[in-house]
Amino acid sequence: MKGLIYKEMLLSRRNIGLSLIYSLLFSSVFILVRLSMICGNLAYDEEAVLSLTKNMYLFRYFPCIVFMLGFANSGCNVYADISSGWLRFCKTTAIKENTIIISKMLSLFILSFCAMLLSLLHSLILSAVGGDRISFRHFIIILVLFNYILGFFLLSNTSDLVFKKKGIVQLVLMAVAGAAGAVRAMPILESEEAVSEDFDLFGYILQQIESKWDFIIIGSFILIIMGALVSYFVSVEALKRREY
Repeated sequence: MKGLIYKEMLLSRRNIGLSLIYSLLFSSVFILVRLSMICGNLAYDEEAVLSLTKNMYLFRYFPCIVFMLGFANSGCNVYADISSGWLRFCKTTAIKENTIIISKMLSLFILSFCAMLLSLLHSLILSAVGGDRISFRHFIIILVLFNYILGFFLLSNTSDLVFKKKGIVQLVLMAVAGAAGAVRAMPILESEEAVSEDFDLFGYILQQIESKWDFIIIGSFILIIMGALVSYFVSVEALKRREY
């Protein structure tokens, strides 16, 4: 098991390194903008500072999403091992299908957990730069993001294995998510509130999330548990039935 996890990290090290660089650059931009709001050029523009302060949640959580998406998508998918012939080689060894799937899931969890730690670090640095008080709620929000993103990639990797088309599966999942978001956003944009000049779509969505916060927290844990169970049993069964 340790050897398989090490193999995942070793083969994914290039993608992990690139994801780390891009994510750190992205995080640095938000931190520098926040610093500029206090003692830089932006500090002299009260309207800009007011607008950015109103959308501070984007500074705090958007880089976290970038960290988690980048690391979770760096590797650890079974489809890549099928394409490279690695699983065909595993058939000639004593490695069982469930061991392969568990190692993939653990590797994905480790990478996602590292991204969550970096997200917490970003949030702490941002709070220190701006002199903001960070509450326990900030950590809960990052944990909820971690649950949803990890659950999504667990199900995505399973879909890649079952349907045998990694690129198409990811495009379909993104299209479904985009369509669902568009359908939900259209009534909001057509409402009377959207007519006002100071209407903030992201702020409005945040208010809707706040009203259903308990459900969202519970749903994130249900998603990650169900995602892990479905990913394990379906992937093992698909791997056993797959012909090479």
